[in-house]
This record gives sequence, structure tokens and C-alpha cells, in this order.
Amino acid sequence: MLFVEFFHQGDKEREKGVPVSYLMDRYTTNIAAAQGGFIDGFIRPAYDLLHQILPEVIANIKQMDENKIQWKALEEDYAPENKFTQKEIQNERIEESQSDNHEEEEEEYSDDPEMENSSNEAHKLAGTFLIFNC
Repeated sequence: MLFVEFFHQGDKEREKGVPVSYLMDRYTTNIAAAQGGFIDGFIRPAYDLLHQILPEVIANIKQMDENKIQWKALEEDYAPENKFTQKEIQNERIEESQSDNHEEEEEEYSDDPEMENSSNEAHKLAGTFLIFNC
């Protein structure tokens, strides 16, 4: 998804102390609203022109209109105040995963101190894996 790249750039800008570019801030960007804006500002005008010379693209235009309706319905869910930004979802998944794994392993290895240390290392590795693969 394009927003993964956008948010990565925004993170780098934040680290360098420069203003975060438009749509690059994972903490404030509403992905669903941005999709509608992208369709209206770029994609739809291009397809309207294409439709003048290639009428068959009307099916694509209809699908685009349907996609826009679906994105519009998701805007509230993606609003930053609803905690639906990628970074927060990612952090929440990691915390849940680590919490679930830790509880299971505590029951399984509670009497073996060597296993407890190994379990902690596994949690660190699993967390790192999730960060890069979510």
C-alpha cells in the first residue's frame, strides 16, 4: 500500500525535526478520506478523459464510484481520534501478541528459569518480526 511508504517518509521527516509532509503523518492522516480525494483529484478526471475516446471504460468508472462510496463509509473508522492509524494498530497487535504469548509460556515453563530467559528472547524476536511484517 502506498501509505506504508508515505508513513515511512513521514517518520523520517519527524526524526529529522522537519515538518511532516501532507498525507505522510501516520498519526493524523485519514487513509479513507485520502482515497476519496485521490479518486476525485486524479483518477476520475483521467478516466473521464479516457472515456471520451474509449467508451468501454465506463465499467471502470462505475467501479471507481463504488469504491469511493465504500471508502467514504470507512472515514469515521480511519479518523485519527478513533485510534485507527497504522502505527497504533501495529503497536496494539505487538502488545496483544506479546501478552498472549507471555501468558501461555508462563503456564508452560513457570518452573524452569532457563526456559523463562529463552522465552523473553523469543518475545523480542517475535516483536521484531511483527514490526516489519504487519
